[in-house]
Amino acid sequence: MIFVGTDIVPIIRIKNLIKDKGENFLNHVYTKLEQNKCNAKKSPFIHYSGKFAAKEAVKKALLSKNIIESISLKNIEILNNDYKSPYVKIDN
Repeated sequence: MIFVGTDIVPIIRIKNLIKDKGENFLNHVYTKLEQNKCNAKKSPFIHYSGKFAAKEAVKKALLSKNIIESISLKNIEILNNDYKSPYVKIDN
């Protein structure tokens, strides 16, 4: 059984990381598709923060139940279906 929790990421934290680390941070954490989707939004930092929180939640759930030994945040892709609902794609 995997338990559900809430991950909260301050938008300012992600905004500062992107401003300080730039492409290095983005390419380390987000896929190109995720970056394109976030950058197309009016407030990209909000969307980057949401994806970051979702990635952390998925990673914690997988690791806490020993489903996998390790995974990078970039291997967890947060996408949206045609109805804008998020779903997870894992590339491990």
